[in-house]
Amino acid sequence: MEDGLGAANTRRVMSRRVERVKRGVPVHDETLMRLASVHAIGATTAQRWAALQPVHEWRMFYNWTQPQPGSDGMKVLLTGGAGDLGTVLTPLLEARGDTPLRLDIVPPTDPGGVYVAGSILDRDGLARWLAGMDSVVHMAAWHGIHETTGAKDVYAFWDLNVTGTMNVFEAAHRAGVTQVVYLSSTSVRNHASLYGHTKVLSEAIAQTYRTRHGMQVVILRPRGFIPHWNRAVYASFVAWLAWFWRGAVHIEDVAHAVVGSLDRLATSAEVPPVALVVDGAYEYTAADLAAWDAEGPGSTFKRYYAPYEALVRRYGLPPEAKPWCYDIAETQHWLGYVPRYSLRQALEELVRYGPAGPPGPSGHGAPLPG
Repeated sequence: MEDGLGAANTRRVMSRRVERVKRGVPVHDETLMRLASVHAIGATTAQRWAALQPVHEWRMFYNWTQPQPGSDGMKVLLTGGAGDLGTVLTPLLEARGDTPLRLDIVPPTDPGGVYVAGSILDRDGLARWLAGMDSVVHMAAWHGIHETTGAKDVYAFWDLNVTGTMNVFEAAHRAGVTQVVYLSSTSVRNHASLYGHTKVLSEAIAQTYRTRHGMQVVILRPRGFIPHWNRAVYASFVAWLAWFWRGAVHIEDVAHAVVGSLDRLATSAEVPPVALVVDGAYEYTAADLAAWDAEGPGSTFKRYYAPYEALVRRYGLPPEAKPWCYDIAETQHWLGYVPRYSLRQALEELVRYGPAGPPGPSGHGAPLPG
């Protein structure tokens, strides 16, 4: 019965000869040949479904880009939308009635938004995907971790981070999409690094398109925000906390800064003239940082987190380590940004969840193997 239904679906798709999938994008003969071949060899239903994916994805994309009755939400293109930030940002956007189109070379691990397989290096693809968009959140990039591990070389960084950024801005301009949130990084201060250098150049591209074409652009400079549940980077919540300890921003705070940027673009003609730094929340005051541990090693930590001292020492976390904090006054002024996640929240989660930490989206990051 299942194979019969699969064969019927295959014949129906082939009989329609989908020359264009309603968005003016041809369905290549290669796709139809693949459909015919898998049917002829008695392929499994799973194999037939895999062959149907190009047609299925374009139908989803067409349905998504058409006006929906009663919907006042924005259509937002998320480049690199299947990554960590896209995974956190998507439900925030959907909860407020927006619809994110998640453009990425790999599929997301969660069902939110609308996924389109593609790359920002595909100029023709960008022209199609940007049609009908209200705004863009440009996140796709190789990051500092890819430089540190040697996973990507200078050419890869240039292609994706610089050429890819130019492609996004030019395609947005040609499509009439004037609102762009660009995710840069505080690593711009390190011009000598591959990552920092490409972010400096990409910020220049964003500023140029703002000036040359009158585009409304918000440039965000978050500090590192790889989440604790990314097990490709952090083996445990404790490993992530050791990094967070010296000053960092939680990925959910970055996502809220992005949403605030979209709101700013949608409601005001005046946009920030400078890049906006995105940092986390801190219990420590400026006076604490200026006179760090004046009463002895670990004394400033104890003033705020004394009940946790034995716990953090057990996990090898140093109470005497002084965090580095960024000035986010401009970000607060322009976006009303108020970070929510601080060391106190991290310590509370360590108590509650242990070294595995709280589960991330779709269960990422927990539990650790026993």
